Amino acid sequence: YVDLVMLRTFDEKILFEFCEHSAVPVINGLTDQNHPCQVLADIFTYEEKRGSISGKKVTWAGDSNNVCNSYLEAAGKFGFNFCFYGPQGCLPDRSLIESAEECGGKILVTEDPEEAFYNADLVVTDTWVSMHEIEKKQKRELFSAFQVTSKKMSLAKKDSIFLHCLPAHRGEEVTDEIKAESSNTIPADKIVKANCAMCHNSGLMGAPKIGDVGQWAPRIAQGKETLISNAIKGIRMMPAKGGNAKLTDEEVAAAVINMANASGGKL
Repeated sequence: YVDLVMLRTFDEKILFEFCEHSAVPVINGLTDQNHPCQVLADIFTYEEKRGSISGKKVTWAGDSNNVCNSYLEAAGKFGFNFCFYGPQGCLPDRSLIESAEECGGKILVTEDPEEAFYNADLVVTDTWVSMHEIEKKQKRELFSAFQVTSKKMSLAKKDSIFLHCLPAHRGEEVTDEIKAESSNTIPADKIVKANCAMCHNSGLMGAPKIGDVGQWAPRIAQGKETLISNAIKGIRMMPAKGGNAKLTDEEVAAAVINMANASGGKL
């Protein structure tokens, strides 16, 4: 009766068994071992705001949980450098680290906050005690030194982004003054409106169609700054901001990056 199943469960063996008996595709919504959808959403958020995550430094602070495991798997696939900042007794599985390194990812494991946060492009954390775990005071004490604070974030790049799997436990894994990027992210509806204004409206005047790699390739080759500048100021027959003067430069830039990356680019 369904065309697709997203399954959130505990041990991944349940997921694999379900897949064996399913006649439709199954998406891993979450298991104790992995949380790929969360990490894909995080990467989408980063690329929507800052461009390609390839070559960037991603710092994970806290426990080597399912989200951390998926970040390690993604490091090799997306080409970013991953730093695990957590206690020695809770390190990621060595096989995941080796697999990421074999795929070209640079992995760093450290307890030094300066080494972990310095020049980080993206900082991510999660609760120290998972939703289904029994409250563990000892575990909270163990991780207290690895809390994300403003002092540590000051070591990261000025345009760094902080993300949290949520729900956040303020005062535990992250201090109150640190805000997740979601509070500052341009709303999706604004990006959609910008896409419509710039692509569909001005498409009648020769603007490239989203997803057409051939049409976008020469524009992407000009570079991110030129691409955004042309969209904001207008070029040849394409009007400034797609003919919608109410759009902010930030909205136009986000829309251009969004469309270019959906058309073969890695901005």
